[in-house]
Amino acid sequence: MSLKMPLLIQKRTGVEVSQENGFGFSSFTNCISPPTKYILKKGNQRISLQRHCTVFGSLKDTMRFLDVQCNAFEGADGEVSLTAAGGLRKIPGLTEVFENAALVGVHYDGIFYEFVPWNGVVSWEINQWGYWYISAENESHMVELVATTKDPGTTLRAPTTEAGLAPACKDNCSGALKLQIWKRTYNGSKGKMILDVTSNMAAVEVGGGPWFNTWKGKTAAPELVRLALQVPVDEDAIFGLAPFFKPPGL
Repeated sequence: MSLKMPLLIQKRTGVEVSQENGFGFSSFTNCISPPTKYILKKGNQRISLQRHCTVFGSLKDTMRFLDVQCNAFEGADGEVSLTAAGGLRKIPGLTEVFENAALVGVHYDGIFYEFVPWNGVVSWEINQWGYWYISAENESHMVELVATTKDPGTTLRAPTTEAGLAPACKDNCSGALKLQIWKRTYNGSKGKMILDVTSNMAAVEVGGGPWFNTWKGKTAAPELVRLALQVPVDEDAIFGLAPFFKPPGL
């Protein structure tokens, strides 16, 4: 969260937001940001939110990446929050093998709609800058989002294999966004629309490369991988004897 965001939230909602930076393990390759605590106050109500270190594997081995996030929408009856991200990343090993990875997650009216490779298919078409189109489907729902911006964006440093932290990322926090979700019919087509919202406050980002043309990608997990990832896991039992190995956030 940028320094301007708490002031913007307070101005628009009347909720007072304070930020406390935490201390913890952070590196270019394993952690995007250190743990941070946000305190939200309105009247006598007080909510404490803990944001843990965001683990992204090895970001420096990600050749391209995209990101679209938003939680300020128009046209919804309830609260809506979107996170969409993806990347072309190197698979650990001796060979130069890369894979596409992506996800779309939407919280709407108390329900989490998850679109990930192990429960469906995620596809995207991203320009070098200014246009993001992402679609995804799982067994029960379909989602599409289109984000655009005419702003030139802000260049940021990002981890790279060749040059360490280098100007390899660009983002903007005033993108125009349209987000739609449908129920999926028995034949796999779009059924009843359950969400149709827009925003002019979307955070959009591209990075990595260099890349010089439109990036079209698609990702889905093999059936055996899908089945393996759906096996219930008891994290407390696994990490109970060695809690220091437990990743932040689990």
